[in-house]
Amino acid sequence: MAFSVQITNVSTTPASGIIVAGETFQLQCTIQNNGTSPIQLSTLFVRRVSGENPAPFIYFFAETAGDVPPVLAPGASQAFSMACTMAAPVSLTERTFVPYLGLQCYYEPVEGSGLFLGEVEYGQLTGITVLDMRYEPRIETFSAARYPTEEGAQTQISIRCTLAEGANSASEGLYLNVQWREEGDGEFQETNQAAIAVAQALAQAGTTAVLAGTFEQGKAYVFRATFGDGFDSAFAQTRLAKSFANLHLAGSGYGVAMGQYSTGTQAEPRFECAYPALFYAGIQGVTNHAAAEVATGGRWVDGRPIYKLSGMYAGTLTNGAQNNFPLGIAPIHTVIRADVFTRGAPADGSSGYWWFPATYNNATSGNVNYSISYLINNCHSDPSLRVIVSSGMDVRGRQLAYCIEYTKAADAPAYYYLPYLTADSDQECVASASAISGYLHPVYMAFDGDVESYWATSATDAERWIQVQMPYKLKNMIVTLTSPSASSGAQAGHMPVAGTFQGSNDGTAWTQIGTFAGRSTDAGTVTEHALGNVAAYKYLRVQVTQPGTGMMTGFGDIRIQGEVEAEAAGGNA
Repeated sequence: MAFSVQITNVSTTPASGIIVAGETFQLQCTIQNNGTSPIQLSTLFVRRVSGENPAPFIYFFAETAGDVPPVLAPGASQAFSMACTMAAPVSLTERTFVPYLGLQCYYEPVEGSGLFLGEVEYGQLTGITVLDMRYEPRIETFSAARYPTEEGAQTQISIRCTLAEGANSASEGLYLNVQWREEGDGEFQETNQAAIAVAQALAQAGTTAVLAGTFEQGKAYVFRATFGDGFDSAFAQTRLAKSFANLHLAGSGYGVAMGQYSTGTQAEPRFECAYPALFYAGIQGVTNHAAAEVATGGRWVDGRPIYKLSGMYAGTLTNGAQNNFPLGIAPIHTVIRADVFTRGAPADGSSGYWWFPATYNNATSGNVNYSISYLINNCHSDPSLRVIVSSGMDVRGRQLAYCIEYTKAADAPAYYYLPYLTADSDQECVASASAISGYLHPVYMAFDGDVESYWATSATDAERWIQVQMPYKLKNMIVTLTSPSASSGAQAGHMPVAGTFQGSNDGTAWTQIGTFAGRSTDAGTVTEHALGNVAAYKYLRVQVTQPGTGMMTGFGDIRIQGEVEAEAAGGNA
């Protein structure tokens, strides 16, 4: 009788990854008995070297059909799916290897001759890498300070790292580096980094190092440390503040600063103050109502510069009509305030002409002599002041004055708040999801600000994500998640409890930038999540991991805000 066994259709879940002692992966395969007598399957194992005895090296074990080993008749085959847990490893000369899959089984060469142990090898499990242990690299402390004094232009970092008990602190795979960038810049550059001695950082007291390079006193910097072993890594971030100075005058007189060093340049002179300025006697010469556009120096809540425009008109206002006055300015993003005044005779018969706010009722004995409303028209194309005079009204006087404050559409914001959406594609945003649970729960309902309506994914959706593409790349995002309300009809089991936040700049490659867990199953639950992402992303995806497949889930509302990355050449794309 010939012993002939074949292993086919081999796959693992996950398809690839690192496995260490105590960890489990799912193994799928089919075993075919091509021999002439039954075989009793004994052990499906994974070993380090082809042809090597499975013991005492690292191996995997699997329990199949209880305590009864499965038997395959001649010509029969059986598919298996089993959880394989890695047993405790022995000492190895290398940290990793790609294992070989093999099978041991018992067979009877000649009837009555007794059972013999046969063995067949499949080959390497190319997706799985066996690792001796998790080193669990951690950064316990990390800080940066100016050197040699608090006014210095050099930086000294202090850092202490640790590894899991039993890890080889002299392993060649360990690395520790520090990167830095100017605060406000979007990305860390490869040119701005330094390697730190791992052995010293692992000491009980940690280590310090003075970084090569100049760190200007008038600027703040962000530092990021990465400690890893080639398989797992830890990150930490710290900030270096601007250097303190009571009073600093930049060279050639192009900058004056109080409480910090000046960042003024010849091309852009600056007067700067590191702290809020209090002027108890007031400030003279600031208010400017010239009949031309004026940069106020202030900024709106989204960081856009605020402009002011004042003007006056003398002429006829047509009753019962819309009177349009072109403003002659670029397209407007936000009208912050608009004041309009008209000059007319008072209704009480007093002599002379008075200035009245345009919406003021100038009336005697209930007779309205004066009724005007106004708005800023065509904000996003050719802005104009539209003054609407009620039909039949007596407009006293022929003079009109106005003052408006606004931001320009052409100016990029420094901070962005996701607007309320009324469609999947709206206000320069595009919302999408892995699935929707029928037409009553479209994607945009997770962004419309109304928790009575909500987005829901289907119970069979395995991916369970919702995402939005925004007009700007955002860093340091803050995300507020709101579960559907009680009146929406959603049940406790539908509420999102746990999941991840992912960022992307092309909608294809995604990076996990945060997680959430333990959210209440109460309807209307609101949770806020500060992601602190250093890299800026144009897409944000929220993926629900609990509840999983088999239960529909969704959000009543998702609010997103964050710092806009400074636009580089070519745009914030």
